[in-house]
Parts: sequence; structure tokens; C-alpha cells
Amino acid sequence: MAAPTVESMASVESDRAVELSRRLLLAARAGEPAEAIAAGSGLSRIDPAMIRGDEARTAFWLNVYNGRLLQSLAAKPRSGHLIRHRRLFRADACDVGGLPYSLDVIEHGLLRGNARPPYSLRRVLRAGDRRLAAAPSEPDPRVHFALNCGARSCPPIRVYSSQRVGRAQRGRTGIPGRGDLARQGTLPA
Repeated sequence: MAAPTVESMASVESDRAVELSRRLLLAARAGEPAEAIAAGSGLSRIDPAMIRGDEARTAFWLNVYNGRLLQSLAAKPRSGHLIRHRRLFRADACDVGGLPYSLDVIEHGLLRGNARPPYSLRRVLRAGDRRLAAAPSEPDPRVHFALNCGARSCPPIRVYSSQRVGRAQRGRTGIPGRGDLARQGTLPA
């Protein structure tokens, strides 16, 4: 039997990370706080920079974001306009691989390519921040259709896997992703 390669070990670690993020989201969605806390504490042992592939990274961060949001809203329900509750997105950070990741860091710093959040003067992460290594190599604009901020108008929360994130996003939006366009060799009209 051949010894495992670095590539196969990284693939197993990526699958384990995405599965843990799925458990977090499923538990938070089912209203099982003890299971969500257990899955959330397991994130501290995951090195998100070691997750291989943009689809796996995107699935991981979408699940973590939506799961943490549901946990926060269950712990302290909010009412009124979400702009009044900006602290929810900035303050409640979870430990992933020993580094703090708030909802703003996950959404704007990682999934949106370190874009400025609305009503903010600067980017969430500064150049050289170690957390940037955990971001997908290219931001996918379709994440807008997968992130749920708790508003009634937000898309329903889905659980993502690394194999299904592109297909699920394409099905929701009808918009092909960057990889799909590269494979087709054409841009939509």
C-alpha cells in the first residue's frame, strides 16, 4: 500500500473542514445549540489556509458564516432594521485555526475579495493579514445568493459541500461561475 501523499492528505483535511462546517450549520439550523457549539469549537483545530480549492473554501466559509449567524440570532434575537445591528457582524468572532473570524471578515474579507463593507471607509483586512490566506483565490459574485444576513429578504439557507457549491450556485442564479466560463471558452451574451 502506497504512503499517503501531501496532496491526498490536504484533500482529506479539506473534506474534514467542510464536513465540520456542514455540521455547524445543520446543528444551528435545527436549533441544537450544544451540537452547534461542539462543531464550532472544532473549527479552532482547522487551518483554513490548508483547505484546497476555491469550491471547498467557498463551501466552508458559506457554511461557517450562515451557521454562526443562526447561532448569534438564536442566542440574542434582534428586531428592526439590520443596519441598527452592525455590531452583530463585526464583534461576534469565532476561532478558526487560532484566528478570529467575524461575519464581516468572512463575508467581505474572504468571500468578497476583501471588499469594503457597506458604510465603511476601509477594507476589513489589512494587506498582509494572515487570514487572507484562507480566502478563495477569486471572489465569486454568486455568494450574494448564498449568504443570509437574517433579513426576511435574504435567500434561504442551504448547506454546501465542496462538490456541490458551484452547481448549487449556478442553479440558484442561472449565472455560470468563472470556472464554467473558462471550460466553455465563451462569455455569455
